[in-house]
Amino acid sequence: SNEPLGVDLDIQDGVTAWVLAVKPGCVRSYNKFAPAGQQVQVGDFIMAVNGAVGDASKLIEALQRDFRLELVIRRPVEFHVAVHRMQPDAPLGIEFPEMPTGNCLVINELVEGLFQQWNEAHQHQCVQVGDRIVEVGGQRGTATDLLRLLPAMPHLRMVIARPACGASWWYFW
Repeated sequence: SNEPLGVDLDIQDGVTAWVLAVKPGCVRSYNKFAPAGQQVQVGDFIMAVNGAVGDASKLIEALQRDFRLELVIRRPVEFHVAVHRMQPDAPLGIEFPEMPTGNCLVINELVEGLFQQWNEAHQHQCVQVGDRIVEVGGQRGTATDLLRLLPAMPHLRMVIARPACGASWWYFW
């Protein structure tokens, strides 16, 4: 059909396509008939499209090119991270895309700083490259809003999102 896919996607991590919005189109039509637990939702991570995996640009290519789609989707898992700056200029130790977009900050690199200390103290809940900061100081918003909040707070409380491990859904169109 000529119906649009009907999703806005964020591919800043270079690996997955993160669902930002579900709009009129194939996905919304699919959702009408899918069981509640298998509907595509805002925040879901598209991990693979028709066998393409590990490269967000290839996922987008397949979504735009192929008429029949087989998607592997994982729900997000969110966890809380709290770091305290003893000194105002203490580095966080995370790097983001030069021009972050969307409603999160994708962690591109971990270097020496407060997040490295967090990881050493919380090995069961380490922050990783590809994780997304979706909330800072109790506020969600655009990437620009979140970036603006980071240096302003000595006690940083953040919510991090990443694809849930193991729990994948397969969708067919």
